[in-house]
Amino acid sequence: MDYYYYAGYIAEFLAAISAAVFLYKYKKSQLIWLLPLLWYIPINELICQYIFSGQPVGFMLKNIYRVVVPLSIILLVLSQVQKRKPRTIIKFIAIINTALVILELLTINPFETKTSFSFTIASILIVICLLIYFIEELKGNHLFMANRNLFVLICFGFLIFHVPFPVLIYAQKNISTYSNDIVRALYKIHFIIAILSYLMIAFGFYWGNKITPPSPSVKNR
Repeated sequence: MDYYYYAGYIAEFLAAISAAVFLYKYKKSQLIWLLPLLWYIPINELICQYIFSGQPVGFMLKNIYRVVVPLSIILLVLSQVQKRKPRTIIKFIAIINTALVILELLTINPFETKTSFSFTIASILIVICLLIYFIEELKGNHLFMANRNLFVLICFGFLIFHVPFPVLIYAQKNISTYSNDIVRALYKIHFIIAILSYLMIAFGFYWGNKITPPSPSVKNR
């Protein structure tokens, strides 16, 4: 399945390159943090896969990744939510996510094992945050595609990955024990979903309009 790995890396780097090429669209907003995040993801994965594979450093880097990426996505969504109550909920979700990661790290050796439970729950929390953001957009009568909202399109990319992720993890741990064919099929599905996710993010940077930061008076209503 090496070609799935390669296709996955290509999709991730396409998203990162798109973030760099279309930086002018969002550089004056808090979405500027998407740029280092999208470069960090493939670079960290390449380092873990081909330089420190199976080594303590590799496991530690993967665990750091599993802290940084989910929390970064949650905070990015928070930066785009303007009303007070949804922002409070997302802040609470960020605290829950951080607490779960810390608790799991205390129960494992991070140099020998990857976090699993907290990373899976993080996907569910990310989906909740994204739904909160979408609801706010709907209440504001914003038409997603018509307005070509850059962050909405990118959020769809995150949604493509994080909605099925917990189900896939459960299946890989339980159903896959019955057949090697099922194992291969699940990994293929996992990679295909990841590829579609990053291609959607890359498309979002290309298709989305330039972001105009909201005025300070608009926030915390």
